[in-house]
Amino acid sequence: CLGLFGIANLVLTYIPTSLIWAFFALLALESLPGSQFYERLRILTQGKKRRESLGYLEGVAFDQTVWFTVIQAALCLGIWAITVWTGLFGISFPLWIMALVPIRFFIIGRLVKQANALDPY
Repeated sequence: CLGLFGIANLVLTYIPTSLIWAFFALLALESLPGSQFYERLRILTQGKKRRESLGYLEGVAFDQTVWFTVIQAALCLGIWAITVWTGLFGISFPLWIMALVPIRFFIIGRLVKQANALDPY
């Protein structure tokens, strides 16, 4: 099994890094349409008819949806900034990801009353 890693390493050295990054970017773009976060970001800029077509938003006030989405976007941008701009401090990325769990359950749950309806997981 360890021999396969050596062979894979030899094969990967012949693939340009930009091609690998383009592949990861394509995977990320292809996964957007199925994401609730992406859908909520889109309805912030669209009309009321679009809001009614999303089943998981039934019974949730629009202002609660806006608050929940804005908080999620701010946290996402904050973690991205930590990993990109802080150099050695960026190694702490897993700690910030783990910190999102108590933030979601204790802080966002108090700020957004219908958070469980927006994020049932």
